[in-house]
Amino acid sequence: MALFGVAGTGKTHIALSIGWHWLRDGHSVLYYQAEDLLDALRAGYSKWQGGDPNGYNAVLQFARNARLLILDDLGAHNETEWATSKLDQIVDYRYLHRKPLVATTNLALNRLPARIGDRLTEGVLIQLTGESYRRKGKTAKK
Repeated sequence: MALFGVAGTGKTHIALSIGWHWLRDGHSVLYYQAEDLLDALRAGYSKWQGGDPNGYNAVLQFARNARLLILDDLGAHNETEWATSKLDQIVDYRYLHRKPLVATTNLALNRLPARIGDRLTEGVLIQLTGESYRRKGKTAKK
């Protein structure tokens, strides 16, 4: 499932609501903002280079195998070849093994890396429209 829309339209709120529902039913849920997941992978890789064989692999395997992965703000990360490759690796693994993924993004589907966008199109796509509730709340207070 992918939730698309401008900032403030409720994508994260909906994704986390799905996650709470899964947790209530006893399933494991992993939530990461895309940039934080990449940071955790980088830190794990540094540990791996320092002799810890589980640092990088632990993060990668948990992202691959959690019952539900919520990947928030996909496309908001600093787009490097490595970052795109790692996100693609996780999304592709989950796609091939039919593991549920909820992704949120401010980008249009065609602005995501091609393979990631292609994998997401096989699931449910929800476009959220409207203005940011954060901005709407600020103008209502004035």
